[in-house]
Amino acid sequence: MHDLVNDLARFVFGKLCVILFINLISRRSKDIRTFLPLRMDQDLDRTCFLSNKFLEDTLPQFMALRVLSLSYYENIVKLPNSCSGLKQLRFLDLSSTKIKELLKWICSFYNLQTLLLSKCKELEELQANLGKLINLCCLDISETPLKKMLPQMGILINLRVLTAFVISKDNGLTIKELGKLPMLRGKLFLSGLENISSGMDASLANMEGKKNLEKLTLKWHIPEGEVFNRLEEFNIIDYPKLIGKLPQQLSLLQSFEISNCSNLVTLPLRLNQFSRLEKLTIDDCESLLPLHVSRLPASLKSLECYNYNLELESESSEEDGTLDYLRLENCDSLKVERLASFPKLKGLSIIDCKSIEVLSIPAASGIVRGLPSSLQSLKILRCKKLTSRWKEWGLEKLPYLTDLWISLQNLKVLNYSGLRHLTSIQHLVIGFCHRLQYLPEKGLPASLTTLDISDCPMLKPRLEWDKGQDWPKIAPIPCLVIDDELVP
Repeated sequence: MHDLVNDLARFVFGKLCVILFINLISRRSKDIRTFLPLRMDQDLDRTCFLSNKFLEDTLPQFMALRVLSLSYYENIVKLPNSCSGLKQLRFLDLSSTKIKELLKWICSFYNLQTLLLSKCKELEELQANLGKLINLCCLDISETPLKKMLPQMGILINLRVLTAFVISKDNGLTIKELGKLPMLRGKLFLSGLENISSGMDASLANMEGKKNLEKLTLKWHIPEGEVFNRLEEFNIIDYPKLIGKLPQQLSLLQSFEISNCSNLVTLPLRLNQFSRLEKLTIDDCESLLPLHVSRLPASLKSLECYNYNLELESESSEEDGTLDYLRLENCDSLKVERLASFPKLKGLSIIDCKSIEVLSIPAASGIVRGLPSSLQSLKILRCKKLTSRWKEWGLEKLPYLTDLWISLQNLKVLNYSGLRHLTSIQHLVIGFCHRLQYLPEKGLPASLTTLDISDCPMLKPRLEWDKGQDWPKIAPIPCLVIDDELVP
């Protein structure tokens, strides 16, 4: 920002700028409102100095200063106390100086709106009372080696730009202070993430609510021999510009979700490194290369993939793993082999997967094993290529199935030989089966308590109250819903 103001001043005043400035010092110092270091481009690589006499004697005379830039003057270690009277300052730039500390009196500049401290390599702490600058809108501390932030950073409620935030070891709770700064925009660099004490503290930072952030950089430090031994849940949501790697040492990670990271090409975690991972969710990562999984982590219980290409197969016909829920939605390039190799699978949902044709392929023995007998809930919705093979699902081998959802546009007949073995079925949902003409001649399982049928135009007339040909088959069911209307 200071470079833009610099360029503007040079453009307006041209070669007269320096001459005019000299005259003003001697005659109208009280009226000067702007002091900028006017450097030529070729001077940027040179060492710049400002005399101590000017700093201590001349500068304090500019009582009306609104804009003060001392950037790149390497001999500036601290501002002299004589400058404490510059109460009208709105803009203060000390970037790229060797300043070591901010004196207390700077916290009395109540009109200050912009404070630039980038690349101050000697500055390690901010003044504790900086929170008194209630009008501060921009605080640039990028590339400055601060060790900790203000204990009550959230007091600066007008901050729009905060380029960096440090989570210190002795004050990890300061991450919550970010939650009090909803108007942050631009770029933010978060470091010291290893010092966050709990997931609750991190959630209170409300990063998902900062809609105007354009770039978020995360940094954590893992000393050799140490790991993230406390992190159990890790969610990365709505960061489309994420391209980097994540920490590989997450020994206690139990839940990982990555969503709407459209530029991410490869999954930043290796699944086989987690011994305690129980839940994995991948959603709307359009550039992510297909995930080829031959063996899931033994601890994994839930796997959900949305708008993502997954190749899920088993290295052998052996049953393994504790997976009990699998949801695949809008996965255009989907390959699923031998679901029966997951003996504890209780819930299976496959929705809008246009390319999937079969739910199982023959094992090494040549036997098609179908679905796991442990299934309790099965949803197959809008998967066109699955229709012709639905008899191979092996419904007759699912004694524990209580919920069945079917939405297959080309389905013409419900196979009674499969349904009659569903002795535990309670909820049956049939939707968008435009070619389905009638229910099985021998009726539906007697265990049904709820039947929900929608958008089946050829079947609907046969379900008419006390008149339809299939009415006797459904009349005993306690709860009937036809096209979203409860049948009395």
